[in-house]
Amino acid sequence: MRTALVAALALVPAAAFAAGFTFPDLGARQLGRGGTGTATGGEVGALYYNPGALIGDDGWHVQLDAMVSREQVGFQRVNAKGSPGGYGAVANSGGAFADTLSGISYTNTRVALPFALAFGIYGPSSTGNLEYPDPALVPTPSSQDACDHACHVDHDAPQRYSLISENLVVVFPTLALSVRPLSWLDVGAAYSVRYSHIENTLAIYGGPLAGLGSDFDARAVIKATDGGWRLVLGALARPIPGLSIGLSGHLKEGTSGAGTLDITLPPIAAQVHQSVRGDSISLAYTYDPEVRAAARYAWSDFSLELDGVYEGWSAMDSIYLITHDVNIVTKNGDTETVKPVQSIPLKKNWHDAYSGRLGFEWQPRQGALTVRAGALAETSAVPTSTLSVDFPAWERAGGTLGAEYRFANGMSVVVAYEHLASPDTKVRDSQVKQATADPSVTPDVVGNGNYTASLDYFSAGFGFSFGGTK
Repeated sequence: MRTALVAALALVPAAAFAAGFTFPDLGARQLGRGGTGTATGGEVGALYYNPGALIGDDGWHVQLDAMVSREQVGFQRVNAKGSPGGYGAVANSGGAFADTLSGISYTNTRVALPFALAFGIYGPSSTGNLEYPDPALVPTPSSQDACDHACHVDHDAPQRYSLISENLVVVFPTLALSVRPLSWLDVGAAYSVRYSHIENTLAIYGGPLAGLGSDFDARAVIKATDGGWRLVLGALARPIPGLSIGLSGHLKEGTSGAGTLDITLPPIAAQVHQSVRGDSISLAYTYDPEVRAAARYAWSDFSLELDGVYEGWSAMDSIYLITHDVNIVTKNGDTETVKPVQSIPLKKNWHDAYSGRLGFEWQPRQGALTVRAGALAETSAVPTSTLSVDFPAWERAGGTLGAEYRFANGMSVVVAYEHLASPDTKVRDSQVKQATADPSVTPDVVGNGNYTASLDYFSAGFGFSFGGTK
């Protein structure tokens, strides 16, 4: 079963990084105007979008955002002739995924060098809750009907070699500082510490002959934790009245993590007295660089902002998986054969991704109510040849709506909604193959099929400002 374990290790990056590139939109205010915010000053959320844009009105400003997303994913696998054959369609049943962009800032423009200082926390710029039919669930006869509906049992689930379930937790505690060296220019920096934990489940085929029988499936549960740090630099310029130009970005980041790999072997492994000993793994990779550029123009009761985002995923050339005393043990009577699983580098073929965002704000008569709307479109970092249910994101576009009401006592309430849709995609040249335990078994291509995806995102926020001068 050595090959089975190597195959499972090879699937770690596909799962662990699947949720890394979905959409970079956080914050109720920014979400309502299409995910723009790089050229809008005075918002606590600038610690994520552009730390150079933190300076606003004097005093303390609090932003508490609660965001919930729901990703609809459908996959109908097809055979080499493009026919569904006996494959059933599957869909994500993972439910809602929570996120946030919250923090507190302090601005003082009455000193020789005006500044703003902020501390906050935000989550992944993605969704991280995917769940597909689980072939390993075995309900009792009395609960069969209920579990088939609630547990999504499908013993021949066609997506099982790519992903059964994914749960992701990522947090970025962040400290940011912005200063105003010139009356028309603000510059800033944000330092973030990243912590992430992911748990994924998928299947590996252990049969002696080519095929897809679930009786030969091994079950792999991957748990990994990684961390790192990020330094984001930004600037906000106001060359003429009404116009602001924002620029921010960070370099690529080296990072490393550690985790475990727990494999439940198929029944055939017991017949040949094989088992897995050890479960410790670590990984090292390079995170993508990112650049945001934006322009915003405000007049009367209106403002319009255009943002462009570059994500350099081609920097992730390889992911290195290192095993730590992980072995395949075969017993033959009193004789025990131990074969170590070697560390392996994994080549990737991701490419750079781009997106554009247009945001609109209307504050009638400069009153308490602000209405927002926006539109956005983005490309994918992964080509369709490697598209799978573990990373159901490709080219997509959508729109947003939002509103904010400010009370006289400095409090405000913000809501926003975003809907993104991807074109239905037919993949017939997939390179996503079944993981097999026997090297002599030719793996099936399991990524060909018809994919559908859309995303709904709702955010509600609370703000409070105090301590400023009248």
